[in-house]
Amino acid sequence: MAHENIVKEALNALYHHPDDAVRSQADQWLQKFQRTIDAWQVSDNLLHDASSNVETLIFCSQTLRSKVQRDFEELPSEAFRPLRDSLNNLLKTFHKGPPKVRTQISLAVAALAVQVPAEDWGDGGIMNWLRDEMNSHPDIVPSFLELLRVLPEEVFNYKIAARPDRRRKFEDELVSTMDVALGILSACLNIPELKEQALEAFASWLRLRHRIPASVLATHSLVLTALSSLTSDVLSEAAVNVISELIHYTSARSLDGFTVHMPLIQVIVPQVMNLKPQLRDSSKDEEDVKAIARLFADMGDSYVELIATGSNESMLIVHALLEVAAHPEYDIASMTFNFWHNLQICLIERESYVSHGNESSIEAERNRRVQVFRSSYETLVSLVSCRVQYPQDYSELSIEDQKDFKQTRYAVADVLIDAALVLGGETTLRILYMKLVEALSGPQNGDMMDWRPSEAQLYCIRAISDLVPVTESEVMPQIMSLLPKLPHQSLLLQTVCLTVGAYSKWLDAAPTGLSFLPSIIDILVSGMSMSEDSAAAAALAFRHICDDCGKKLRGSLDGLFQIYQRAMTGEGSFKVAAQDSLHLVEALSIVITELPPDQAKKALDALCIPVVAPLQEVINQGPQVLSQKPAREITVHIDRLANIFRYVNNPEAVADAIQRLWPLFKAIFDIRAWDMRTMESLCRACKHAVRTSKRFMGVTIGAMLEEIQGLYKQHHQPCFLYLSSEVIKIFGSDPSCADYLKTLIESLFSNTACLLTKIQDFTSRPDIADDCFLLASRCIRYCPHLLFPSPVFPSLVECSMIGITVQHREASNSILSFLSDIFDLGNSSRGQQFISIRDSVIMPRGASITRILIAAATGALPSSRLETVAYALLALSRAYGVKALEWAKEGVSIIPATAATDTEKSRFLQALTDAASGVDIKSLTNPIEELSEVCRRNRTVQEIVLEALRPLELNMVYVSDNLLHDASSNVETLIFCSQTLRSKVQRDFEELPSEAFRPLRDSLNNLLKTFHKGPPKVRTQISLAVAALAVQVPAEDWGDGGIMNWLRDEMNSHPDIVPSFLELLRVLPEEVFNYKIAARPDRRRKFEDELVSTMDVALGILSACLNIPELKEQALEAFASWLRLRHRIPASVLATHSLVLTALSSLTSDVLSEAAVNVISELIHYTSARSLDGFTVHMPLIQVIVPQVMNLKPQLRDSSKDEEDVKAIARLFADMGDSYVELIATGSNESMLIVHALLEVAAHPEYDIASMTFNFWHNLQICLIERESYVSHGNESSIEAERNRRVQVFRSSYETLVSLVSCRVQYPQDYSELSIEDQKDFKQTRYAVADVLIDAALVLGGETTLRILYMKLVEALSGPQNGDMMDWRPSEAQLYCIRAISDLVPVTESEVMPQIMSLLPKLPHQSLLLQTVCLTVGAYSKWLDAAPTGLSFLPSIIDILVSGMSMSEDSAAAAALAFRHICDDCGKKLRGSLDGLFQIYQRAMTGEGSFKVAAQDSLHLVEALSIVITELPPDQAKKALDALCIPVVAPLQEVINQGPQVLSQKPAREITVHIDRLANIFRYVNNPEAVADAIQRLWPLFKAIFDIRAWDMRTMESLCRACKHAVRTSKRFMGVTIGAMLEEIQGLYKQHHQPCFLYLSSEVIKIFGSDPSCADYLKTLIESLFSNTACLLTKIQDFTSRPDIADDCFLLASRCIRYCPHLLFPSPVFPSLVECSMIGITVQHREASNSILSFLSDIFDLGNSSRGQQFISIRDSVIMPRGASITRILIAAATGALPSSRLETVAYALLALSRAYGVKALEWAKEGVSIIPATAATDTEKSRFLQALTDAASGVDIKSLTNPIEELSEVCRRNRTVQEIVLEALRPLELNMVYVS
Repeated sequence: MAHENIVKEALNALYHHPDDAVRSQADQWLQKFQRTIDAWQVSDNLLHDASSNVETLIFCSQTLRSKVQRDFEELPSEAFRPLRDSLNNLLKTFHKGPPKVRTQISLAVAALAVQVPAEDWGDGGIMNWLRDEMNSHPDIVPSFLELLRVLPEEVFNYKIAARPDRRRKFEDELVSTMDVALGILSACLNIPELKEQALEAFASWLRLRHRIPASVLATHSLVLTALSSLTSDVLSEAAVNVISELIHYTSARSLDGFTVHMPLIQVIVPQVMNLKPQLRDSSKDEEDVKAIARLFADMGDSYVELIATGSNESMLIVHALLEVAAHPEYDIASMTFNFWHNLQICLIERESYVSHGNESSIEAERNRRVQVFRSSYETLVSLVSCRVQYPQDYSELSIEDQKDFKQTRYAVADVLIDAALVLGGETTLRILYMKLVEALSGPQNGDMMDWRPSEAQLYCIRAISDLVPVTESEVMPQIMSLLPKLPHQSLLLQTVCLTVGAYSKWLDAAPTGLSFLPSIIDILVSGMSMSEDSAAAAALAFRHICDDCGKKLRGSLDGLFQIYQRAMTGEGSFKVAAQDSLHLVEALSIVITELPPDQAKKALDALCIPVVAPLQEVINQGPQVLSQKPAREITVHIDRLANIFRYVNNPEAVADAIQRLWPLFKAIFDIRAWDMRTMESLCRACKHAVRTSKRFMGVTIGAMLEEIQGLYKQHHQPCFLYLSSEVIKIFGSDPSCADYLKTLIESLFSNTACLLTKIQDFTSRPDIADDCFLLASRCIRYCPHLLFPSPVFPSLVECSMIGITVQHREASNSILSFLSDIFDLGNSSRGQQFISIRDSVIMPRGASITRILIAAATGALPSSRLETVAYALLALSRAYGVKALEWAKEGVSIIPATAATDTEKSRFLQALTDAASGVDIKSLTNPIEELSEVCRRNRTVQEIVLEALRPLELNMVYVSDNLLHDASSNVETLIFCSQTLRSKVQRDFEELPSEAFRPLRDSLNNLLKTFHKGPPKVRTQISLAVAALAVQVPAEDWGDGGIMNWLRDEMNSHPDIVPSFLELLRVLPEEVFNYKIAARPDRRRKFEDELVSTMDVALGILSACLNIPELKEQALEAFASWLRLRHRIPASVLATHSLVLTALSSLTSDVLSEAAVNVISELIHYTSARSLDGFTVHMPLIQVIVPQVMNLKPQLRDSSKDEEDVKAIARLFADMGDSYVELIATGSNESMLIVHALLEVAAHPEYDIASMTFNFWHNLQICLIERESYVSHGNESSIEAERNRRVQVFRSSYETLVSLVSCRVQYPQDYSELSIEDQKDFKQTRYAVADVLIDAALVLGGETTLRILYMKLVEALSGPQNGDMMDWRPSEAQLYCIRAISDLVPVTESEVMPQIMSLLPKLPHQSLLLQTVCLTVGAYSKWLDAAPTGLSFLPSIIDILVSGMSMSEDSAAAAALAFRHICDDCGKKLRGSLDGLFQIYQRAMTGEGSFKVAAQDSLHLVEALSIVITELPPDQAKKALDALCIPVVAPLQEVINQGPQVLSQKPAREITVHIDRLANIFRYVNNPEAVADAIQRLWPLFKAIFDIRAWDMRTMESLCRACKHAVRTSKRFMGVTIGAMLEEIQGLYKQHHQPCFLYLSSEVIKIFGSDPSCADYLKTLIESLFSNTACLLTKIQDFTSRPDIADDCFLLASRCIRYCPHLLFPSPVFPSLVECSMIGITVQHREASNSILSFLSDIFDLGNSSRGQQFISIRDSVIMPRGASITRILIAAATGALPSSRLETVAYALLALSRAYGVKALEWAKEGVSIIPATAATDTEKSRFLQALTDAASGVDIKSLTNPIEELSEVCRRNRTVQEIVLEALRPLELNMVYVS
């Protein structure tokens, strides 16, 4: 019963738990449970369990129904009868049970019937079975009636995973047994309590239309009972449902169709008509009236063709429907609206009269009918026109209610249009005008007229505008005269404007139209000034008037331009929004089109000026301003230009304008190409310019295309593709444009193909995919001669194959349309000539394309896209005939038989066969839809199909190989394909069968030969692919001697293509250490050994190549590569080797110097050693190298040398310094020559060159100073003597170095103008120089270094003056250096420091200099404290710091930090100056005066005063602490006093800035009693913030930090405050789950965990926190979304293990905490994962502490049952579920587990690794892993055992495929959740 109990508990939590999070988790768990196989039995058991409550019964019945509907195929075929019998028993059990449960079980039985053939139910199918059951069990008939009701409904329930054939058969089965069903229902009428159920079931069966003759139904007892029950209080609802279904049952599409139903209609209609009086009966319930109105509406809709004849009987129904339309409730009245629309169609459209013969008869009949219904429609107009009146309280309605009212108005407008189509526009207008006059003469409210009735009638008049003829001369002039007199109420004015716009055509055509225009323009101007909504309406009306009355308005252009100018510039009171201003732009553009050409150009200029001016102004301010402007401020103007180009229909004028504006457009393109919004707007403007100008574009079109072609390579904006597609549409077929269009599309397509290389790229950039393939389709349509012969066409097809199944609708449709256009190429005369090219690309890929399209049809794409996919498949079949059928057969054969039968597949294939034979494609989609439905019928089937078809798996090795061998491939294609091939060999070689090695090797060999003179990038990629193959394939597979002998043989056989093979020879040794190659560690080591064993072969080949001048450089580069296999050739051999000698002699060669430098650099590294003894073996080679390199020293100063050449030489000296530092440190004469050369490098003016030596000076300092360098010198005195000797030797070198580097930190003159990146680089330079100075000071001593720097400071201060201004930069540089060595200057120094301190106040107050002065003061705070004269300097120093705080934010930050250091070190000296310090503090805290101390930096001041207070006596300390807190607490108290609402709405920063200061006070005032007293007094304030802002993470983190420091400082003095604090966070954590509450608790545990007096409340605390957290973190997604909670929870748990195991282990939360950790082990968040793993390791290491040993038995009772799962998850974490950077932590946990549980842990580990497939890891690799765990269990030190774990990890991660296989096997996220729960 374990599963059953869990389900009950989860349901209890779902319905009754107070915590939303717990309810959500329970809901998610239950949903997952419903998808499991266990759900069948568990649900059935619980439904048969008498103790199950209603919630459980409902859930289980829903689950069982869902399982039968969707997952019936999970069960074996023999399960049908037991399942049916069980459901039958449940129907009997619940015949008086909860109705919801009974309904669900009935639906389950019905779903079973849909899927199981009739013969399996017994003779006669389910209906006979049901009848027999009802006869056998008359007492439970209600349950069976419920089943009888749902059966016909389930015919059309597509949630049931039935095949289409089976669904059709089920419908036929029901139809054939309908007489049985109706017989059962008729019998039930005799039992009063079953009557209602019988009628409801009858209504359901009537949905199987036209299966019983109407004449039979007319006298059927069920029909008669329903009719007689219409007025019954009990049965009326069921009766209405039956009659409604009968009305629909008797509907027909023509008059003839009604004949067969007339017997039943004649029974129904009179009975319904008898209900008409009840429509007006005020005593009737609204729902009853609605039911009656529904019947009349149903009659109207179903019998509209009959009613349209206009017979007397039909008019009775019409009058009844008018009565419904008059009902005051809109919901009831609107039921008739559909009828009036359908009746209008019947009256007006010709199709209704075809049976009347000739035209005159038809016209006569139409006129007769219209005349019959005229009065009805006139009444209807009067009835509905009042329904659009705004309610009195409209402005107070909710947004939803306002939307509903607008929908009402739209619906009424549609009804008025229907009426106007019948009555004519003039008649309808006349009725509405009369109602408008009536509204205007209605009652007044004082001086104010109620505007709402007149607005309503105007709205109706506007609604019919399209049907009022422009010749109307009676009513419209009166309406136009009325409009200016109406009051200017916003909503009324809005409708007036819209009405004016709607009648713009009348204004143009009417003789008096011109006279109305001035007053109408005034109305529109008023509308633009009233409100945004009225302005929008006015702008739209303005557009319509200019559109239709353009010729009349040509003379008023100046006035229109004034309105336009005001709207564009925002002058006056105009309230036209940017979007609405586009209507004004369109309006003037249309008027300009009507002007003569010469006037049009001038007017167009005037139109552009207010739009262009703001853009030009921004551009004139420079690129930075333009790039930083918000997009909206740019696009608002560009969008206006776009509309100008769109609506000024004057090609020459627009072409002239775009030519003049192109520099402006180009500036925006160039500066803002990164901004998608601006680019879309700009491309839209260009598009409309191109569309309008066409051939007049001239040179501008070329410039435009060149611009977007260049920008697309960098920014990949999809709008560039869309603009190009517009250009192709217009210019594609123009021969004069062919060249630049060809260049354009090749560039765009090749760039896009490189962008979209996997389905994830399509998913992340669907806009690019959409526009790319839209462009491609347009190329096929307009310029196939440019696309098909292009080398980009094959890569475009491959790209489309990858993206077919992208889920984005537009992208997928564009790709499918592109493929369809390719397949349909033969349908166009233009395309036929390119069919052979098309076929050469499609044929090799046809099988893959077909397979992917079949996958798309059967589930990889949503079913809504099936039509497009089907067309592509059928078009492919039509194009490729028999071949396409072969591909399709191959594709569908992959689909498993469990998913689709052979019959279903053959129907699908027959459709493709028909398409191939020329049958119209539109008629062939049904079989494809059917296969699609079959394969999607449930999730399991869909997954099986997609797993088989694998739509995302393309044979990219094959595709890339083909393209590389394709002579037509361009360079971009070759580079992309060679990279793909290299990547596939490196990562996915295991995908190929073992026999694929030789063909692949031979293909790569051929490519090396093909590209021996080809693009170098391609050759390199192919060489890397061969090398990757060699790393993974054993030597014996390459033939005798491995790859090196194979390579030598190939070079001998093909001497003409040696360059390609030399490239391969170069990369081979480099790939030994390339961990992108998915080789096993064993194989990688063997490969290295193979190369080493054949090194003589390699060097022999390279030596031979030296004889060929053009191969010399390549040979040297390859030699440099082989030297990376360190110490494999004796130095004595290399010293005389031809390759070494050639490299040395080539150092000064113009051609070979770069390769020679690389060789010598590698040789220098090759000869490095870690000790002096180590150099002995390399000395022969060193003695050859060093003299040759030293000969290059003069070139360091040679000004004629190129900087790169100097850099190469400097690199060699730096390499010698780094590699031979131990030799150099001996101080020999030879070594000093190298040191002098390195000083010369350090003196080079280029920092990049000089800094090459910095590492050497650091390493030399270590060799000179550290004792380890002298251990061979014996005793201490000898060591000291040798150290002093060496230091003395190098003293002058380091003194020179100090002078050289100290100048490099000087700020450049233009520092403030540097970019942020350049400023960062300069700061890094200063840090590097500081490190060098420290190295020098460690050798020379701090005092000596200080003396040198002081002399340079004095020199800087006496340097040249600039007028009265001294150049501050040199002195700042020396001060920076002085500060850098502060830690090495002794506090006893008394010669230089006093002089420096005296100098500082005299320095000018320049911001950067003052910043350095402040930092220098802070750096020497210890000297100020220790020096006898230190106190005398403090006042002036404090003044400097105050100046720093007032100068700038940066200098204030430096001053605050220095202030902190001085108070820290000179605290005792400053006690007497406390008042002055407090004044500074007060000013900084309150922001008084000119202080510029930022909030973050103010914390230094808080720390400073806190440290000084610590030095005070206790009584003074308490008072000082109060004074320190006051400026911090006051603002908080003020906010709290303003009430909870103000506190909750304050931005977090305004609260935390003060709390952070309090935190630092508590941290640095090292006076426990004083802090405890302060926190006790402040607790009410803290509690108020906790209570009101507990939702705010930032505030809570700050507050918890303050509490943490208070607890740390106060410790035992906290008293009752600690209890109150913990009670607070315990309560708040249940609601808000702030992780900082856990962290604060962990601090409390650390301090109070072992205190017995705190045990009770700490136990309550941790149990509450852990139980809440365990409920929060129930699945890996929870850990991913809240890693901070996981991190802090398990940090707290680890601290509990360390400080209070007696509280954690016996607690009931410990097991759930362990389970929680198991779920979260593989969370990807680093800190969270590490905390969980540390927690588990602490549990396993429990026996290592005396405290923990007593709880081992409890630990084991929890871990042992879960050990196998924990081990499996940890193995999964080690082998790929976690990043390899976390392997060390995982390995420790695994080894600690083994050490703790010994043999048992090994069993778990064996079980875990046995799951890993042999293809992923061999038995040897697994056994090494297990041996490490065995060693850990036997007590071997854990640190020495990680290698085998790392090796298994590397093996299982060697490529993505292997990693996925391993994780699929280990399933780290799959816990035994039944047990866990």
